[in-house]
Amino acid sequence: GGDPTLGIQVKTAPSLDRSGVVEARASYPVGHVRDDNSFLYAVVLLDAVRIETMWLIRSPDFNRLAYHITESGREIFEFRGRPSGDDAFGAFRIDPLQIGPAILTAVQNSPHPPQWLAEIAGR
Repeated sequence: GGDPTLGIQVKTAPSLDRSGVVEARASYPVGHVRDDNSFLYAVVLLDAVRIETMWLIRSPDFNRLAYHITESGREIFEFRGRPSGDDAFGAFRIDPLQIGPAILTAVQNSPHPPQWLAEIAGR
């Protein structure tokens, strides 16, 4: 039981919305929102089976920057990011081919990764 020492929640979108942004939602029971540097959101814009654009965001940043509403006893966070990177999430946009190194960096910067994972990441 308990929270994982490193978690990644992947959110995908097949296309841009009418405003030209990627939308993704995270929904939690009120009072149980993940807010931990060891919990990451990977937001991925898909182009068929090819990943066109991707963001890797630590949960405190995701929670702070995403649009937030409470509905039916749940806290809902809506990601809205432009593939061009000219928005609040721009700093978290990564080259999809660099997801491996980006995750390793996140592990290296995690306050409490499991030992075996820290060793793989060179920490």
